[in-house]
Amino acid sequence: VNLSCSCHTINGESGSPQEKTRSHNATAGAHHRASSATTNAFGTYFARRHRNKRRKHRIHRYFTLRYHVNLIVQNAPKLVSLLFHGTPRWLFKLIRLLVFVMALLPGFVAFAYYYFWSADRIALPYKKEDSGDANDGGEPRTSRHFADVYGSRTVSTRHNDGHGSSYDRQYSSMPTTGTGTTGTGTTGYEPGGGDGKPVVIFLTGGAFIIGYKMWGALLARVLVPHGVLVIIPDYRNFPQANVGEMVEDVDEAIQWTLDNCDSYGGDPQRVVVVGQSAGAHLGSC
Repeated sequence: VNLSCSCHTINGESGSPQEKTRSHNATAGAHHRASSATTNAFGTYFARRHRNKRRKHRIHRYFTLRYHVNLIVQNAPKLVSLLFHGTPRWLFKLIRLLVFVMALLPGFVAFAYYYFWSADRIALPYKKEDSGDANDGGEPRTSRHFADVYGSRTVSTRHNDGHGSSYDRQYSSMPTTGTGTTGTGTTGYEPGGGDGKPVVIFLTGGAFIIGYKMWGALLARVLVPHGVLVIIPDYRNFPQANVGEMVEDVDEAIQWTLDNCDSYGGDPQRVVVVGQSAGAHLGSC
């Protein structure tokens, strides 16, 4: 702190000795007060910093993992007592939820078994790997640019019932090589042979954020035995893409289906687009 003091002069002469003494004392007092204020400020800062260090040290010392484990173990009986005696209604709802989950579990297991092991399903990319060239403004292919094709290895045959009508029968275990015949009144076809299956493109829902091609597996499980080729494309979700980019993915998947479904037993002249929830919205766009 820089302080200055000037002595008053009257008629060119300096002030009296008393005035000089008072001025000197005022200057010394100002220097002392400034020095004390600076010292107090630094002292307060370092004292506060020291207290924070001690507080952090105490927290680190006492609130360790061992402390938390011991606290949970010590209070576990009390927590269990409150769970069983203090909140019976909540406990009843929990048990009811667990029973509900156990009741649905067989269905989930059957669904997973169909999708991952027993389904006539192949995953194919509907977007070219090099279509995301920065020069043409395209987006690169991601793991979401794939479609599940159901029924491509299932041979559909036409059987006569002897009363002038016919019905389809599927043979999932039969190879798809050659048309030939499978018996009296029965003719088959091979993929790409011209007599293709009707094609259903199913666009799954998911509120634009959790959509996935796996969600449509049950529809394929129903339609494939009836001689339908089911194609379920995936598409990017938010925030990976906005709605416009989702529509672009769906558009590319539909175009890929029209160009390639005959290679997997489908008829490009008989294609139907089906959507559910967000998938229906994107399909209508």
